[in-house]
Amino acid sequence: MSQSYFPYYTDYNFSAGVHYFYKIETVYFDENDDLQTSEAIFVEDVSTPLAVPTLKTATAVKSHGITLSWNGTKDSQGYEVYRSTTSNGSYSLIKTVKTTSFDYYMAPYSYTNKKLTVGKTYYYKIRAYVTYDNVKYYSNFSTVKYAQAHRWQEPSTPDFARHGNS
Repeated sequence: MSQSYFPYYTDYNFSAGVHYFYKIETVYFDENDDLQTSEAIFVEDVSTPLAVPTLKTATAVKSHGITLSWNGTKDSQGYEVYRSTTSNGSYSLIKTVKTTSFDYYMAPYSYTNKKLTVGKTYYYKIRAYVTYDNVKYYSNFSTVKYAQAHRWQEPSTPDFARHGNS
């Protein structure tokens, strides 16, 4: 009776978002103790996807700007910010935000898009990336957030406050 052996391999040295290819061959000694190998029996494209960052807010701020804030994701090396002037329109890359350390994955991130047209609504989405062997690998895009740029006015001060309350 022959005995079956089911070997396995677990790869712990991988980067999220990178595609890996594994070639599996059978290696054995024949009845003459000569080393033999089979043809490759299995090749697969394997990847561990990057988590999608959560774009939390898009808020109008001073200087005709909109500030975006999002939570970082584990294993990402940075984020790309995209903008459109219509929700289903064409989005353009406007900013790349690089992370600076490996303890960042839960850190909040933000970016302010300045000098926008007052009264216009802007739509934003972001994605995480990782670079491996000079190739960027991306997460899916976040959900879209939007805000309308407006002229910022300081709150008015009542007359009695400016002149004292006599």
